[in-house]
Amino acid sequence: MAKKTIRVSDVSGDEIPEGKGATVRITFADARKGVRELDVTDAEAEKLGGRQVARRGRRPLGDSDFLVHATASSRLPVSLTVAGGNCIITGRTVHLTAAGSCSITASQNGNSSYNLATSVSRTFLIEDVAARSVRALATSGTRGASVNLPFRVGPGNGDVRVKITVQKNRTTVARLARNFFRVESGHVYALPWQASESKTTALYRFCVTLSDRAGRETAPSCGRIRLR
Repeated sequence: MAKKTIRVSDVSGDEIPEGKGATVRITFADARKGVRELDVTDAEAEKLGGRQVARRGRRPLGDSDFLVHATASSRLPVSLTVAGGNCIITGRTVHLTAAGSCSITASQNGNSSYNLATSVSRTFLIEDVAARSVRALATSGTRGASVNLPFRVGPGNGDVRVKITVQKNRTTVARLARNFFRVESGHVYALPWQASESKTTALYRFCVTLSDRAGRETAPSCGRIRLR
């Protein structure tokens, strides 16, 4: 029995969006004419949705990791690799490392019933956006009690990781951290710290740094802690 030739037909998902009215370049599988590439508008792309098309789009630097989906008409497993650009892929999860672009290739090697598939690549842009800023806010609390250490998050994109050091007369006495979580520009967040019970005239302060998923870190911002 002759082997059938299949093609990878989809690298798709909402994870690679594009702007309204933008022209997008797609590749789709056509049983009669093979693989073709077309320049289409958003409206035309919507009409082709039943053919498992994929769109070219943009992602901002610092954005959360996201999934890319790929299928083959043979239903055999499809492997995903980075063909070039500023990204890393682990399984189906893409991580952005710098501004520029990212190209992902989907391949399917066939088996005893199917020949090697024609690989399909998708490229999207990674927009350079400023890293978030942070401002520590002065706070007060009671000795021996939990004290919230507040900070305000500035404009930017994506999730953040927080690190706080608590200092007594400029010597670090505690370290706090929270792993990546979603924040909104201009909002105030806080991490709790258990204050010492001892009475002292020492000066306490806390310093906050934020980092995003691209590995960029803010300069520390420090605020005073008044204990009573």
